[in-house]
Amino acid sequence: MPIDPASWVTNDDYPAMAIEQGLFGTVEVAFTVDDTGRATACTTVKSSGSTLMDEATCAATMPRARFEPARDAQGRAVAGLALRRVHWQAPFDADTHLILYAQRVRLTIGARHKIEKCELWRSSDAVSVPSPCDVVAGMMLLAANWASEHGSGVLDHIERMSIDGVPDIDFPAESAVGPDWTRTMHMTVDDRGRVIACRMVATNSKQTRCIGEQRFLASSGRRLMLVR
Repeated sequence: MPIDPASWVTNDDYPAMAIEQGLFGTVEVAFTVDDTGRATACTTVKSSGSTLMDEATCAATMPRARFEPARDAQGRAVAGLALRRVHWQAPFDADTHLILYAQRVRLTIGARHKIEKCELWRSSDAVSVPSPCDVVAGMMLLAANWASEHGSGVLDHIERMSIDGVPDIDFPAESAVGPDWTRTMHMTVDDRGRVIACRMVATNSKQTRCIGEQRFLASSGRRLMLVR
C-alpha cells in the first residue's frame, strides 16, 4: 500500500524541456520495495511515449516513494513489487492566456503504430495554439491507442477546449464530416479568471480529470468575463 503518493511528484519535477515541447502523458512504473517499505529500484512498465518523462518519473519518485511493506503468511514484513501510474500534465503559469480552440488532426498510421503523415485543420481563432502534429509524444500515444483497436489506417481526431457560458469554436462547413474520435476539455471559469472546475470528455478514454485550479487571462489581456 503506497503512503502519501500525492507527494511523490510535484510541478517542480516536470522536465523543463518537456514543458517547452508540450509533452504530456502517463507513465506506469514498477518499484522493488524492501521489507521496510522503501523503494530500492524503479523500472518503466508502460512508457508515456517520451524517454524524458519516463526517466523523470523514476528520478522524482524513488527518493520519496514509501509503502506499507508486504507481509508473509506469518505476518512478517517482506520485500515485494508495487505498480504505480504517474500522469504528467504541464503546469500553467498564472498569466497564461486562456484561448478557446478546436483542432482537427488526420493521422495516417502504418505498421507498428508508425505515423506516416499528420495533417491539421484548425479554426482561425486558434492560430496561437501549437499544432498537435508538433507534439510528437501526444500523437504517438494517440496513434498507438487507435492502432491497438483498429490496426493501420487513417484516424480523424478533434481536440477542443470549451468554457461554460462561452460559444464553442466551430469548424468551417467544408470540414463538417464527423471525426472518428474527439477529446474536449470543458472548463468553468469565474469572473476573476480562475478555473474552478475542469473535466475531460473523450470518445476513446474514460479520463475525466484535467488541469487543476489555475488563474487565466483572456487572450485580450483582460480578465475573462463569462455570460451566464
